Amino acid sequence: MPAQEGSAPASAADREVPRMLAMAQQLMGTGAPDALKGAAELSHRAILLLKQKPLADDDMWHRQLAAAWIIHGHAQRESGSPSGRTAAVKAYDEALALLAKVPTIINDEERHDRANLWTNRGRTYMEEESPESQKEAVRCFDEAVKLRKQLPLENPSFRWGLTASLMNRGDALTRQSDPAALKDAVASYDEAIEHLKQLPYEEHAGTRSRLAIAYMNRGITWQCHGTPEAAAQAVKSFEESVNLLQGDFEAKEAEQEGILSCALMNHGNSLLSCQPPVPLQALDSARVAMELVTDRERTEPMCGEVGIKGRHLKCRVLAYLLDHPPQGPGAPVGQDWITEATDAADEGMELARHWNLQGIPQFQPLAGDLFRFGSRIYQVSQPHFLAEFLLDSIDPARSPGRPCVIPTCSTSPVRRFGMPWWSWRKPCRAPRIPSSVKRSWRCWETCRRRTNVCVSCGRPIWPLHPVLGPPWPWRSPLRQSFA
Repeated sequence: MPAQEGSAPASAADREVPRMLAMAQQLMGTGAPDALKGAAELSHRAILLLKQKPLADDDMWHRQLAAAWIIHGHAQRESGSPSGRTAAVKAYDEALALLAKVPTIINDEERHDRANLWTNRGRTYMEEESPESQKEAVRCFDEAVKLRKQLPLENPSFRWGLTASLMNRGDALTRQSDPAALKDAVASYDEAIEHLKQLPYEEHAGTRSRLAIAYMNRGITWQCHGTPEAAAQAVKSFEESVNLLQGDFEAKEAEQEGILSCALMNHGNSLLSCQPPVPLQALDSARVAMELVTDRERTEPMCGEVGIKGRHLKCRVLAYLLDHPPQGPGAPVGQDWITEATDAADEGMELARHWNLQGIPQFQPLAGDLFRFGSRIYQVSQPHFLAEFLLDSIDPARSPGRPCVIPTCSTSPVRRFGMPWWSWRKPCRAPRIPSSVKRSWRCWETCRRRTNVCVSCGRPIWPLHPVLGPPWPWRSPLRQSFA
C-alpha cells in the first residue's frame, strides 16, 4: 500500500502536467488579460504537481520542471505589469538553475531552447528603463548569442534566432547611451544584417521586414552618437530601410506599410538634423509617411503614433523652411507652407485628443509641442485665427479629450507665451487686431529674410523652429524585441 500511495502522485503528474502546459500555451496565444492570468495559474499548478514527483534527481524531471517555469515566466511577462516582469525574471531564474543541473545538452533543439530562455530573460529586463537592467539584458543576449553560434546556421530557423538575439543586444546597448555601448550596438546590428542577408529576404516578407527594422534601428543608434559623421551614416541606414520596403503595396502586408512609414519619418528627422539640412526632401518623407497610415491612424495605436509624429516632423520642417526660405527662381511660396504648418498642428493635436479619449495618453508631450508651435505661428502669421486656435486647444467644451495635464494648456502659460491681451476673446467673434500688429504683420510678410530681421524696422523676427524642441524619432520598432 505505501508503494501504491507513492506512485499515485507521479502518475497524476505524468497525465496532468502535459495537458496543463499545453492549455497554458493556448491561453497565452490569445493575449487576453484573463487568458494570461489563467495560463499563469495553470503553469503554477503544473509546477506544484511536478514538485511532488519522487524523481528529484532525474534529468528528465529537471527538464520538465524547467519547461513549466519557462511557460509560467512567459505568462507573467506578457501581462505587462511591473509585478509580472518581476515574477517572470524569478521564473526564468528557476528554470536556469534547474537546467544548470543538467549540463549535457542532448541535441541542437535543446540548445536552441536554452538560447530562447536567455533571450526571453533579456527581453524582460529590457522592458525596464534603468541602466542596470539594460546591462543585465545585454549579458542575457550575450549568453543567447554564444549558444546560437554553436548551432548549424544552415538551418534557417537557427540563423533567424541568432539575428533576433543580435538585434535585441543592439537595442539594449543603444538604450545605455554610452559612446562605447553605441559603437558596440552598431557592430551588433551590422552582424545581424549580414545574417539576415543570407536568408531569402527577397522572397519572404517577414525576413524583409526584420531586415528593414535592423537597418532602421542601426540608423537610430547612429543618430544617438550626435556627430555629423554619424548623422550621415544614419541617413544611409534609413535609406536602406526605405528602399527595402518601397513599391506596390497591394500585395504587401499592412505591417510593412507601418514599418515603411516609421523608416520614412526617421529618414526625414535625420535629413533635417544632418549638416547641411535637406528640408525639402525631409518634407517629402513626412508627407509619404503620413499618407501610408491615413486610413488607420484612428483605429490602430501604432498608426496613430505615426500620424502624430509625422505631423510633428512636418511642422519642424516647415518651421525651418519659413526661417530659412530657399532662394532663387521657382522657390516655393512661404504662405503655402504657413497654411500647411497650421493644418498639421491642428490635425496633430486633434488626433492626440482622439487617442486621449481612447485611454492612450502617451501622445500628450507631442501635443504640447504642437500647441506651442501652433500658438507661435498663428501669433506671427495669422493673428486673426489665434483666439480660435487657443480655445480649440484648451477648452474642453469645444475639444473633448484635450491634453489637460500639459502645463502649457492653461490661461497663464498662454500669457507667458507673449500672447497679447486682445487675442484672448470670446469665440463668438474674431478679435480686433490693433493697427500696430497689422503693420508688423505686413512688414514681416513682405520682408522675411534668412537673417530673420525685418529690413524696414530692424526688429528681429521670432524664429519658429526652436519652439518644437528636439525631434521625436519613431522608437517602437527599436522597442520591439524579438523571440
